[in-house]
Amino acid sequence: MKLSEKNVQLILILCIVVVAFLAYQFGYQGFKGKADKLSLENKIAEARVAELAAKEANRTEYVDTINGAGEKINEILAEYGAKGTKEKSIMFVNRLEDETNSKVSSIGFNNDENIYSSTQVDDAGVPVIRGYKKQLNIEYSCKYENMKKIFKFISTYPDRTNVESFTMMYNQETDGVNGSMIINEFSVEDANHEYVVPSVTCVPLRKYIIFN
Repeated sequence: MKLSEKNVQLILILCIVVVAFLAYQFGYQGFKGKADKLSLENKIAEARVAELAAKEANRTEYVDTINGAGEKINEILAEYGAKGTKEKSIMFVNRLEDETNSKVSSIGFNNDENIYSSTQVDDAGVPVIRGYKKQLNIEYSCKYENMKKIFKFISTYPDRTNVESFTMMYNQETDGVNGSMIINEFSVEDANHEYVVPSVTCVPLRKYIIFN
């Protein structure tokens, strides 16, 4: 069958349309998708570059802030004593008696309670900073006017301490007061806190002959 020239032209036009459609569908659309993806990646990269540029511009400020925070943390930690033993607590109570003209008739010790552990750990997996609280239960007696001295001594003690609770009652026989008190001793265990055994001096020594 011989096609007329008109039919041949129509077939050629149809072929051109099909080729154009396929070129658009599989060529242009594919290139456009890749171009859109690259455009998005460029925008993300530009935003990241701008963010890093802003941080670089403020590097000195950030470094000073971080260093300042570290110094502040060290200042706070310096207010806490090293984790010690019962000796340390006894020396604390002994000083309290001497400097406040009070008498402590008994001391009750509780175990150290871990109240803080840093998220940073050493090679052995142990937190590099550990905070503790130890409670002392004391029975005391003194003149009423010396109660202020007791609270001042505890609040200004070089190692961080505070009074959790206390009782007080008038003692007619001594014209003073007596009661109980729970004192919190706070301590820190880290590379900068080393426990020093208290030095006990001026302890009188005597010889007694018990058979006389």
